[in-house]
Amino acid sequence: MEAPTGKTVQQLRIGVCQGPNWHLAEEESQNALLLAAKRLEAAGAIVEELALPQPFEGITEAQRVVLLGEGRGAFLQEYLQAHGTLHADFRDRVENFADITGPQLAGAYNLAGDCRKLWDALFPRFDAVLTPAAVGEAPLGRQDTGNPVFNSMWTLLHVPCIAIPATRGPHGMPVGVQIVGPRFGDAALLDVAAAVAPVIDAE
Repeated sequence: MEAPTGKTVQQLRIGVCQGPNWHLAEEESQNALLLAAKRLEAAGAIVEELALPQPFEGITEAQRVVLLGEGRGAFLQEYLQAHGTLHADFRDRVENFADITGPQLAGAYNLAGDCRKLWDALFPRFDAVLTPAAVGEAPLGRQDTGNPVFNSMWTLLHVPCIAIPATRGPHGMPVGVQIVGPRFGDAALLDVAAAVAPVIDAE
């Protein structure tokens, strides 16, 4: 586990990463990332653009394959014991509705392993990476948490991430960004968050 950094904002080096799903980010999310980067730079942090290596182009699909493939076993007990009360989405996973094959799952595991090593290699060059937290502003109402595409890759990589509000969207709802660290870098990332959150969440 990494220890807390103990750094001030002026001592931090932050990578700004649009990521492989930038094309899905709505205008307010794209603007929030740029605004957060400008605020950090104005506060004295070293801010650099970061482009991820080519294998990350497949990380979203790999996460989908792992999610659905592992769901076959993860929900099998509930499927057998309480089939009628199990949500159709989970029944579909057990029944392999998505037709995930063994080679597909193995390929997704391999890509995830490669990307984990590539991601960890970015540190300690950076103290954290700044990236979009969501497609757009927070959804209105409680019926939906929104599209998780800007979170799924970090789940698959097993890395810590912390969302920070940056501005508000067209409906007055928060629009956030997130900082991400390496595997087992939770303590250090919390320390970075304590330093950068007041700068990013200036509103």
